[in-house]
Amino acid sequence: MTLSPTQPLRAARTPHIPTEQVLRGLTVRLAPMPGAHSVAACLTVRCGSRDDAPGPAGAAHLAEHLRVVAEAEVDRAAVPVFARTDIARTYFQAIGPPEAVPAMIRRLVGILCSGTDRQAPAAVLEAERQAVCLETRRMDINPLLRAGPLFAAAAATEPGMDAIGRTTLASIGAVTADQVTALVADRYRPTNAVLCLAGPPAALTAVTDLIAAALPESSPRLGARPAAVPIAPAATDVLCVPELDGLVALTLIRSRADHHPDPHALLADAGPLVEAGRRIGLPLLGRTTISNADQQADVLCWRPETRAEQLLDALRAVLAAPRRGLTDQVVERVRRIRRQEEQFTRATPLGRALAVADRDQAATPAAGAAVPALWQVERGRATAAA
Repeated sequence: MTLSPTQPLRAARTPHIPTEQVLRGLTVRLAPMPGAHSVAACLTVRCGSRDDAPGPAGAAHLAEHLRVVAEAEVDRAAVPVFARTDIARTYFQAIGPPEAVPAMIRRLVGILCSGTDRQAPAAVLEAERQAVCLETRRMDINPLLRAGPLFAAAAATEPGMDAIGRTTLASIGAVTADQVTALVADRYRPTNAVLCLAGPPAALTAVTDLIAAALPESSPRLGARPAAVPIAPAATDVLCVPELDGLVALTLIRSRADHHPDPHALLADAGPLVEAGRRIGLPLLGRTTISNADQQADVLCWRPETRAEQLLDALRAVLAAPRRGLTDQVVERVRRIRRQEEQFTRATPLGRALAVADRDQAATPAAGAAVPALWQVERGRATAAA
């Protein structure tokens, strides 16, 4: 048989795959990637460190650990899950060959739904508590790691920016099994989550049926709460870290959706702010970015000792005319890094799954929307530099 060259051969071979739908309250997003050889999945749950209150700090992080090991009957070695707890969300990611998709879906839907109303066995709870303590010990030993949350909370308007910084070995030790169970029962529900899979189209054709089969037929948890749940601030008291007295910091508050290169270039190691401190003999002490649901805070900090005013004057001079110090080389380097990040998102199933699952931010704001501020630490608290 002779085929006409105008016949849509590729279209006939590629089934239609819906990019987004809601299955029993769970938002499901699929990202077909022709040419991909693996499948990645990302489950995001709107439950993060800012949801710890009114219990001790660290409850959400401990809940994340316990959800990963929740179901004993699941072959966890066959579908490894990588998890992390941020301020506003918890992420569970998995990757594997196309034939692993059914097990991957059962695993992630099980994390979201299975046994969320049951307490973990005491031995499992204590084992995972020690794992969370191991991660937190770094902040107890090195208070500088709390500087980012301290300054971000002072500068941002979105509550909970210091939530992770409030976690200590003592607070984790105070988290009870009842508190974790209550947090999971309230937050780990289909209406409060997004599940995304990215990979070759052929591997995604039956995904919706597999997810529907894995979700419970009926449950009060499916529709009892809307997708977006207003949260209260993680704490009403101000974070206090006396060990950081004397630090000077610059914060830049902007939308999480803001990818304009100018703020990145301004904050870069070769950018004008870091260079301003370097010129007067004060190298940058550290940097971090704190991301919340809608806002993110970029934080640069220095330890100027007795030269705080000299440093502040140098930083103010840069902020008065920020574009003057942005050389073409710095801007191009930042753009190159951004292109590499975009390529990871576009070309790898893992990058695509994470980006699509997290695709609920506001539209990119206009350039110049970022808000800078200067701070000093006095008696453990971040205060605006005079």
